[in-house]
Amino acid sequence: MATGFPATSVDVVDSTTITCVSPAHAAGLVEVTVTTPAGTSSTTGTANDFAYDVPTVTELSPAGGPIAGGTYVTITGSGFLDGATVAFGTGYPATSVVWVNATTITCCLSGAPRGHRGMSPSPRRGHELHHGYRQ
Repeated sequence: MATGFPATSVDVVDSTTITCVSPAHAAGLVEVTVTTPAGTSSTTGTANDFAYDVPTVTELSPAGGPIAGGTYVTITGSGFLDGATVAFGTGYPATSVVWVNATTITCCLSGAPRGHRGMSPSPRRGHELHHGYRQ
């Protein structure tokens, strides 16, 4: 599949068709290549580009809490991966982060200065998203 990330369950259907399962990978585009004894496929053009989803936040519940922290927050969205981390603004990591499934994460907000900060749930390999959270 992508360089260094081989696909699994590879099935050569015929001389022009292969089916496989994509490996876990960070969000973004990757070049897909096929290697046979005759060589490796070209990466020219976009026909062989595969897009991994970027996590998206659609709702925070509750959408605010006390300055002292300690508020448990449910984050709803899509593309969440097990092992995700959550930050409320720069330098304020959430605690007790629990990946429930691909659309739900729960966590606890630790105390921080008053004001509006961005909230950033991130998969293990980067890509932050921002969604407002007011304390």
